Amino acid sequence: MGYLDLLIEKQILAAMQRGEFDDLPGKGKPLPDLDVQRSPGWFAEQLVRRERSRTLGEATRLEVATRRVSFWHAPTLAELRDRVAAANRRIAETNHVLEPEDHLDLFDFSAIVETWRTARRAG
Repeated sequence: MGYLDLLIEKQILAAMQRGEFDDLPGKGKPLPDLDVQRSPGWFAEQLVRRERSRTLGEATRLEVATRRVSFWHAPTLAELRDRVAAANRRIAETNHVLEPEDHLDLFDFSAIVETWRTARRAG
């Protein structure tokens, strides 16, 4: 065992003593798909897929935030309905290619309309 291996082992033991591994997800459960044969490079492919999903999800969140701001400027209920429907279509399209943990929530049209009406009465 080389110097680097010993250093890493020492750091792992110190982290264990501090309890840094005590609350990890899946603690006490078997590793999923441990018996599955994998092709060479499977980990890299999985990593790239997760990173692409995360990046696309973040970009879509920014786009959806901009669309949400446009809801409050809709001059009519029909226009608001169209804007919310377009935003929800975009979210659904994106969710189709995202990893499940990156899925975005659709807009609740009823809640948006209620807020829109309240804002119009106040303004």
